[in-house]
Amino acid sequence: MRKAKILTIILIAMIFISCSLSNRKMEVSIFVEQFIRLYINDDLNVDLSPKNHIIKVLIEDNENGYYVTVIGYEKSFLTSSDSSYFGCSVFEKYDVFFYGKQLSEFVTGDCSEVRKSLLSDTTGGGNNIEYDPIEFRISLLKNLEFDKMHSFKGNINTEVDDFKVIVDTYLKRKGSVIIDANKEEVYSNVQQIARFEPGIDSLLSIVYCNPMFKEIKELNFTEQKVIIRFVVTKEGEVKEPEIISGSGNKEIDRTIENIVRKFPKILPAKHRKEIVNSYLTIPIKLPSAN
Repeated sequence: MRKAKILTIILIAMIFISCSLSNRKMEVSIFVEQFIRLYINDDLNVDLSPKNHIIKVLIEDNENGYYVTVIGYEKSFLTSSDSSYFGCSVFEKYDVFFYGKQLSEFVTGDCSEVRKSLLSDTTGGGNNIEYDPIEFRISLLKNLEFDKMHSFKGNINTEVDDFKVIVDTYLKRKGSVIIDANKEEVYSNVQQIARFEPGIDSLLSIVYCNPMFKEIKELNFTEQKVIIRFVVTKEGEVKEPEIISGSGNKEIDRTIENIVRKFPKILPAKHRKEIVNSYLTIPIKLPSAN
């Protein structure tokens, strides 16, 4: 019995080492990368840590659309008999394992054949203990539009608006990136959001009082509200403004982006007692025509 346990531990160690050495071969879409980041940084997973847990990503499809599920497990968990495994990577020090279908919309490349053989030879890999019953699932229609009705975060009662932002912002961008654990991170979910010290109304008044904004009423637009997202750096600087939901007029959208780009400094976000880069999203009402 003791020898069997030792053998299991050795096999698991070899698997993780194999994954770490071969992660450069695994290319993950920006969309999947942001979804994993959202999962790791969500308040629901405050106890998740790369020391004790792994991340599983399950990619599925059927006649209705696509499903991307992210879930954390204890490191003792090992799906030794799961033939749907197709690759692995390392993200923010977490070992990330990919299962299901290797669809080019989400991930490309492969992990080493050595690890595949280890998986097929391993038996009794751990206690199969799930870190937490929380699953994050994004459902997509066949045209890659967000399917809110079938997406969930833990349970069906939790809002999934941040899922839609990820889909709208990242899924339709061309190209893919290799997950890089060392790059500067921008958080989508934080414990204390970035804020303009005088208040949100004062921040919006900077937009509304801008002469360029007042000229918008002379232009044609189909939507009465624009939603814009931007990065607030650790230093409080506003960068990378991006329209999430536009006005229907590109000139108006560019004008609002230019105004936001000149925002004064904002108090940065805090997460787990550290000052972090974060996204901040605000709605801007458009002026009524004369």
